[in-house]
Amino acid sequence: MSRRESAGTITATNADTTKNSMKNLLTKRQTPADKTKNGATKVSAHKHKEFPLNKYFTQKEISAAIDRMSLIGENTLTGNALTFVDQYFTLPKGARPHVRKFLILITDGEAQDDVRGPAIALRDTGVIIFSVGVFGANRTQLEEISGDGSLVFHVENFDHLKAIESKLIFRVCALHDCKRIELLDVVFVLDHSGSISPEQRESMINLTVHLVKKADVGRDRVQFGALRYSDSPEILFFLNTYSSSSAIIENLRRRRDTFGSTYTAKALEHSNILFKEEHGSRIKQNVRQMLIIITDGVSHDRDKLSEAALTLRNKGVTIFAVGVGQANQNELETMAGNKNNTIHVDDFDKLKDIYLPVQENVCGEAGEVCKLQEADVIFLCDGSNMVSEAEFVTMTTFLSDLIDNFDTQSQRMKVGMAQYGSRYQEIIELGNTLTKAQWKSRIQAVSKSNGQSRIDFALQHVSSMFHPSFGGRRNAGVPQTLVVITSGSPRYNVVDAVKTLKNLGICILVLGIGDVRKEQLLPITGNSEKIITFRDFDRLKNVDVKKRMVREICQSCGKTNCFVDIVVGFDISTHLQGQTLFQSHPRLESYLPNILEDITSIRGVSCGAGAEAQVSLAFEVNSDQESPAEFQIYQKAIFDSLRQVTVRGPTHLNAQFLQSLWDTFRDKSASRGQVLLIFSDGLQGESTMMLENESDRLREAGLDGLLVVSLNATAHDEFSSFEFGKGFDCRTHLTIGMMELGSMLSQYLGNIAERACCCEFCKCPGVPGPHGSRGLQGFKGFSGLKGSRGHRGEDGDPVSF
Repeated sequence: MSRRESAGTITATNADTTKNSMKNLLTKRQTPADKTKNGATKVSAHKHKEFPLNKYFTQKEISAAIDRMSLIGENTLTGNALTFVDQYFTLPKGARPHVRKFLILITDGEAQDDVRGPAIALRDTGVIIFSVGVFGANRTQLEEISGDGSLVFHVENFDHLKAIESKLIFRVCALHDCKRIELLDVVFVLDHSGSISPEQRESMINLTVHLVKKADVGRDRVQFGALRYSDSPEILFFLNTYSSSSAIIENLRRRRDTFGSTYTAKALEHSNILFKEEHGSRIKQNVRQMLIIITDGVSHDRDKLSEAALTLRNKGVTIFAVGVGQANQNELETMAGNKNNTIHVDDFDKLKDIYLPVQENVCGEAGEVCKLQEADVIFLCDGSNMVSEAEFVTMTTFLSDLIDNFDTQSQRMKVGMAQYGSRYQEIIELGNTLTKAQWKSRIQAVSKSNGQSRIDFALQHVSSMFHPSFGGRRNAGVPQTLVVITSGSPRYNVVDAVKTLKNLGICILVLGIGDVRKEQLLPITGNSEKIITFRDFDRLKNVDVKKRMVREICQSCGKTNCFVDIVVGFDISTHLQGQTLFQSHPRLESYLPNILEDITSIRGVSCGAGAEAQVSLAFEVNSDQESPAEFQIYQKAIFDSLRQVTVRGPTHLNAQFLQSLWDTFRDKSASRGQVLLIFSDGLQGESTMMLENESDRLREAGLDGLLVVSLNATAHDEFSSFEFGKGFDCRTHLTIGMMELGSMLSQYLGNIAERACCCEFCKCPGVPGPHGSRGLQGFKGFSGLKGSRGHRGEDGDPVSF
């Protein structure tokens, strides 16, 4: 690791603290010397070399060298230092090709020269710069140096450096090593010509096995196919042959002879078969396709090589070419289409040295898995004069690439776009039926709106794009996300507009690009974790940035809202066919609207910063209505329609009745709270034991709460044995007309929304002894156990947990 230090204001004590921090980082990065190389330098007005990357190789040697470092006086010329340190990342100074390069800058002062130009030049060579500012460091300069706000750290004094060591090394490790390949179709094309010995073949297979082990293998994740070739190609297995890594590795390791000549073009032509849908290719599902060829010689049909490779690349297959020994570099580039997708090593023993760069290349090509079941996403883009025409094209290209990571074809993910400048313009609505190709074409054809940056107007208007009339699915409980891409901070008040968006449950992410800082964008999100900043638009071309944005949309925003789906049922034994639902029950008709308002307006629930719990209702009525009940956000019009419903006759609260309500939950998702709320006039002789058993069965199936409101004041205690979901409020009987009924139900539902877990189990007052024969269980979500309630204590009284 390289280290920069502003010495003009650093005392000897601070220098010792900095040295300790450097050594701690070295200790935490437990990597062999041949894997990670470290260097250091100091700069003030004069550069001062300490040691290059290839001078020390053991932890003890590097630590001793750090201890020998001394202070330099004079001024802080950080830009000059960045230019100077560039030489440290060259081959003569010990840098290695195909290895990621990091610079860690530690400074406590403001640079007295230009840092932007030198930093861009250094980053353009592939160096990732982490900036650590202490007290007086200039945050804007640090962001200019790193080019990405997430690579900037700031502490109040040198003693606090230790607090960020773990975060810093975690970020280095995260960028250094792609942990998993998540979504990709990969085909290996392996040279088995006679020039390759059995030992050399094993080295080649070890590289393929390493990549398989780094992948999440599965039908919906990463698939592998393989082909070997010499005089003629032979398919070893198709993309859909195996669905486990162990089976793939077993096949690859099978002993196979090497013989014959190297007909590489013929092998590439034949590999087309593996990229067909009938053999497992998901190319039409927008899953990236990749071919990795490993060869050790010149092709005997080189005149056909360019055409064979171009056919694959035009089909959408990325070719990565690995050459060994006598392999021709020009042929490698002809196959890959560019030098960046090639690697050449001197012999097969060196293949083990390129595991990481090959892995990173595959990771970069692989898609990011979006684990959200459903989502509505709107991109609100800055088209003002603050964004140049070239930058706007970079932004629209970025959005065009992002769409490949979302399942828009099935409408699980709906994606729209709007832009703003002096005016607000909707480009694509959520209700669009565009194919991905049409979506991309529409985005890339958008003209920049220009004018003043009126993001305040845009935030006021964009909420309408999430409305059901424009394709939004808020009423169905689908999470909704607004991604704001801006090149400047808000110049006008956005508080009211943001409040409206958050009250609708819309998660807001901000991507700030250019001369803008996180604190300036806080009024839009209210949460710094929902803000990403970059110094320039060129960062949007980076594959890692695209993946990061997908993760933020699918993980960060996917977790900010919590959802509760409630099925409301009516058990009224006195109903006659043709009567309206509320006939003979005026109290139910009178109180129900307020109850529904209360339970759909849960407050104070921890669903993530700035987000409210979202409650959706479905009503099951014993009527002639044939269409299934739909979950939706409560509105007064829903109650008005209930008043008009006529019933087919009486209902009875029994096991079959509970099952019919449970069937309304078509999506039995563990990420959503699911509750049955029943208004009942009594059991009318139904078996309590059967209801208890059915209640237990539904709870084990995933039901989070079963709550009964009695329409008959004398029948309220009949429901205690099979109700659950009240938490510690176990002795309270719910009766229509009781004070605070809506608030009490809201509290119970809020606990379910938060997945509140108890470490101590509730034992109702007056119930002695242990919990009873059915066993003690925690709420759903606690150590994987289901929720519990209604178990009998030793004296027969109900005990709720």
